[in-house]
Amino acid sequence: MKKPFLLIVLLALLVILLDLVRSIWLGTGEPPSEAYKALLTSPPRTALDPKSNAYLLLLGFSASPTADPVHVGHDMWLEVESDRGHRPFDYGKESRSEMRIAEETLETLRAKAPAGAINQLRALADPAKNLLPPHALLIDRYRQWVTLPFDDWGYGHPGTPRLADLYAAHRLYLVEAWAQDTSTALDRLGKDLAAWRGVLANAKTLHLKVFAAAIVDEDAALVSEALNLPDFDVALLPRLDPLVRPLTPTERSLRWPIQNEFMVGVSLFEHPLTSAAAQLQPESDAQQRWTAALAGMAADSFQSVEQPIPANMFSRSPMQRQRTLNIYAAFCEATIKAADQPNSPFPKLLDMARLTHRRILDHFVNPIDNFFASVPEPAWAPFADRLLRTDARLKLTALHARLHRPGRDLPMASRIVQAGSAFYDPFSGFPMLWSAASDKLYSVGENRGDDGGDEQRDIPIVILPAQSR
Repeated sequence: MKKPFLLIVLLALLVILLDLVRSIWLGTGEPPSEAYKALLTSPPRTALDPKSNAYLLLLGFSASPTADPVHVGHDMWLEVESDRGHRPFDYGKESRSEMRIAEETLETLRAKAPAGAINQLRALADPAKNLLPPHALLIDRYRQWVTLPFDDWGYGHPGTPRLADLYAAHRLYLVEAWAQDTSTALDRLGKDLAAWRGVLANAKTLHLKVFAAAIVDEDAALVSEALNLPDFDVALLPRLDPLVRPLTPTERSLRWPIQNEFMVGVSLFEHPLTSAAAQLQPESDAQQRWTAALAGMAADSFQSVEQPIPANMFSRSPMQRQRTLNIYAAFCEATIKAADQPNSPFPKLLDMARLTHRRILDHFVNPIDNFFASVPEPAWAPFADRLLRTDARLKLTALHARLHRPGRDLPMASRIVQAGSAFYDPFSGFPMLWSAASDKLYSVGENRGDDGGDEQRDIPIVILPAQSR
C-alpha cells in the first residue's frame, strides 16, 4: 500500500521538478510580444538636413567661438550613433565646451520665482552686472536656434546633452529684450514660446521633454505678468492667444520618452556600457539632476524611470531574456496609456510581471519574478504631473488674457466658468479657482487640494484690477 503511494508522490515531485525546469529554462520559447515589437519602432525623422536641425545646434551650442556649433553637434551625434544605445555624449574633446557658462553666472540667471520675473530680467540687464556683452555670441547662437525646426535625434541614446548653456542663453535673450520696451519684449517672448512649444511637441527623450516643459512654464508666467503691466497694450492680445493655448495631446504625451527608455533599456540589457563609455556618464547624470532641479522635481527623477538590468544570471539568460523584455514592454505600453489620460493611476511593474504567470510555481520560484519584486517601481507619475503643471500655467495665462478683455459686469467666478472646459484645471477637471482676497487665479496643483492659492502648493497667477495697473 505504501509503495503505490510513494510512487505517486515521486511522480508528483518529478512533474513539479520538470515544470520548474521548464519555467526557468524553457522561457526561450516565448516569442517577442506585439508590445515589444511595437516599442522597438523608431519615430519618423522630420529634419533630414543636419544643417537645419536645432537639435544639433543644441549639442554643439557651447563650442569654441571659431567653430560651427551645428557641425560640432553633428560630429557628436555621429559618434553616439555609431555605437547606438551604448555611448553618452562626449563634451571632453577639444573645443566642444569652450563657451560653457560659469556656474555662478548660471545661478544668477536662473528664474527665482514666477512672481516678479520681469523685474528680475530687467535687473539682470543692468550694465553693472556685465552679463550681456561677454555672452553676445551665445545670444546670437540662440537667435539662430529659435528659428530652426527641431527634430530630437537623441532617441535611442543613453546620454543627456548639456542643457544648462542653452538655458542661460535663453535667459540672456529675454534679458536683452526686457531692457528695451514691453512690446519688443513680448515679441521676443512670443518667438521663444513658439520655439519651445515646438520642442515640447517633438521631444522624443525625457530630458528634453521636461526641459521644454519647464521653459514653456517660465515663459507663460512672464506673459501673465506682462498682462498686469501699466503699459500693456490690449492690441497685443491676438498675438498672444495662440501662444498660450492649452497643451495639445502631442505636447503632453509621454509616448516617445517612455518608448525611448525602453529602447535604451533593451540595448543596455544586451550589452552594458563599456568602461570607456561609463566614464562619460557622470556628465550626463549631472545634466539630468540639473534639469530635474530646473523643473522643480526630485534630483533622482530621471534615474527612477531607468529600466533596471537583472543581475540574476537566470533572468538575463537567453532562455528568459525575451520573457523579461516582454514584461517590460507590457509595462511601458500600459504606462503610455495611463500618461495619456490625466489623473489616471499608473501601472506597477511587479503587477505586470505577475500577470504573465502561467503556472502556480511561477509565484514562488521564478527568478524573474524575484527580480521584479526586488527593484524599485519606475516613477512615471511625477513626469506626467510636470506636464500637467505646464498645461495649468498655460490655461491660467490664457484665461488671464481672456479676462483682460472688457466683458459683461459678471463676477470673476462666473467669467471663469463661462470660458469653457478647455480652460479647466487639468489636475481637478473643474474650473480654475479664484481668490478675491488676493486677486489670484489658481490651479490646485499636484496635490489636487485647494490651498487657497498658496505659492508652494497651488499654481497661482495674480490678476490685478484694471485701475491698479
